[in-house]
Amino acid sequence: MAKKGKGSAKADKAADGVSDADRDALKKDERIAQLMLELEEAKLGTAFADKRAEELMRARDDLRREIITVKQDCDDVLADMERELAARSAIASDLQKTVDDLTAKLEARDLRVQELEREREIARQQMAQAGAVVAEREKTLARIRELEAELEGREAKIRIYESNLNRLEGALRTAQQSADDLRLAMARSTHTVFVGALPWTLQHTRQKLTDSSVNVPTERDRSTLTKIGSKLYLFGGTTRGGSGTNELFAYGAELSLWERVRASGDAPCARGGHCAVALPRGRLLVFGGRRNPLLNDCVLFNVDSGIWTPLKTSGVPPPLVEKAAMVVVGNRVLLLGGDCGDVSENDPGIQVLQGLFELDLETFTWRICPATGIPPQRCGMTLTAAEDGQSVFAFGGYGEDGACRNDIHVLNVPGLEWSSPPMVMGTPPAPREGHAATMIGRYLLISGGHDRGHHYFDTFMFDTELLCWESLDSGSGLAGFSADSAGPARLSGSQAGLPGDPSGRPRKLSEAPGEGSPERRLRLTAFVDNKLLCWHPTDKTNSLILLDTVDIQIPEGAFVSRAVRNDEIAAEAHADPKEPRAVDVTWRVPPKHKKRAVAFKVLMGVKTSNVIREVYSGTEDHFHLSGLRSGADYYFRVKGEFQDGGCLWSNVAAFHLEPAKDRPVTSPSAHARELGRPTFFDGHRW
Repeated sequence: MAKKGKGSAKADKAADGVSDADRDALKKDERIAQLMLELEEAKLGTAFADKRAEELMRARDDLRREIITVKQDCDDVLADMERELAARSAIASDLQKTVDDLTAKLEARDLRVQELEREREIARQQMAQAGAVVAEREKTLARIRELEAELEGREAKIRIYESNLNRLEGALRTAQQSADDLRLAMARSTHTVFVGALPWTLQHTRQKLTDSSVNVPTERDRSTLTKIGSKLYLFGGTTRGGSGTNELFAYGAELSLWERVRASGDAPCARGGHCAVALPRGRLLVFGGRRNPLLNDCVLFNVDSGIWTPLKTSGVPPPLVEKAAMVVVGNRVLLLGGDCGDVSENDPGIQVLQGLFELDLETFTWRICPATGIPPQRCGMTLTAAEDGQSVFAFGGYGEDGACRNDIHVLNVPGLEWSSPPMVMGTPPAPREGHAATMIGRYLLISGGHDRGHHYFDTFMFDTELLCWESLDSGSGLAGFSADSAGPARLSGSQAGLPGDPSGRPRKLSEAPGEGSPERRLRLTAFVDNKLLCWHPTDKTNSLILLDTVDIQIPEGAFVSRAVRNDEIAAEAHADPKEPRAVDVTWRVPPKHKKRAVAFKVLMGVKTSNVIREVYSGTEDHFHLSGLRSGADYYFRVKGEFQDGGCLWSNVAAFHLEPAKDRPVTSPSAHARELGRPTFFDGHRW
């Protein structure tokens, strides 16, 4: 557009009548319109540029994908080429190895060819010597044939020698067996002991049982032997290694054979120091013992069915206890004593069970018996019932101080009253525990036992009517073996504690004090009727295959009551009216024994003391005793001694020394009743 001159502009302005401000505004509007057009054109250009950029981006992405695809293809090709190269390298390596192997084989073959050449040369040399070798061989074969002939002759002689040797060995075995039989036969011995005026014969025999490591029990401690029917049942105990066992064996006396009992059911755990008694209908009752800790369970074994059954009891059972004493009386089982302390290595103390316990065999209910006069409680004693079931005798055992006892106590079963004999004659057995005991008629027999490592092998008899101890056997035939008894087998199975350990704590044999050697051997001892059986091992085995039997042959008159037999010295005491503190003791010997009596002894004791003194010894039939204490109760007995070594006792006479005035003459039996002291004769009170 052509620019106008100033003159014309002013003319136009004047002509149009428009001011300059309006024109400037109009120009600005036109400029804005022009800029808007340019803006729209720029937007169109930008949109076109964005679209072109998107197309370029898509092209770039397509190119990138194509590049990735090409790269992957190149990588695949390169990997294939590398694998092929590796395969070719492996093939080349194998080929090189094959070449090396072939080369080595060729070299080895060359060496072998050289060796064969040398061997062929040697063979040529050996072939040259073959003729001489063949000739020498012929000579050697001829010599071999000569030697073979000589060897056959020697083998024939050897066979003859072997036959003779076998025959001699058989003869030697026969001779050895004969020697053993002869030794056992020589071990048979018989001796007679006069008890009163009657001879008791004891026959000792020894035999070797069938040796079987399976069926013969090994030596053991604190076990029980219980007689049921015709067999003895051995249960439990502590073996030589110090561990407990629950093995059950049966011994048949008729065949003299042990057998292991194959039992079923819920067998009791291994234990020692338990109690075992025989119940009616062929049942064995096992109670208590120690397995660490103590036990107080009851288990029944039926010998007919061979089944163990735990016994469920009610009432008030005894506490956990070991080494108690148990006995069957009628339809109940009595239990006394035992150790219920928690014994340990650091505290080997003894806690003796107190009270008398009873188990009713009909209801299997435990209760504490309201017995009176219960003796001092102890462990390791024996309870033995009289044959009539009216009395039970307790002997031996040890108390909480560990000291063994040798006193005897009796329980009057109907009245549940304990008492001790007021005046026991004779020499009692040494204090002991773990012994065996049985009752034959009115006689209580005691055998074996031990006291703090000292073992006893003797046998004593206590006459419950005459209140007298007699030694039947000193045990010299059994003294080669220690006497750990399994307990009485006739009525009960009282256990034996470990020797030298009153606490009953299980210990190995080598630990027991006083034994002198770890090779100390144990034995089992039991009474069966009138026989004492003792099993012990040999020097070469710990199986109980040697059996010592002491057959106690009791004279017929021994079972006749003294009241019927009229076979005792009659003694009585008379007060001396002239001397307030004196009595006259007189006695009469039965006419049939009057010529045999050579001397008399008077033994006297006081009711309040257990001390018995010999107050007279001589040949007279009377004795004046002075210096007595007024108001005291006295007991005395007279002993008559015979020329043949026998003896005869009087009755136990009792009298009460009254003050000087009105002192009555007292008969023995009458005043004994007046004293009101519970005592016994043949199971009855005086």
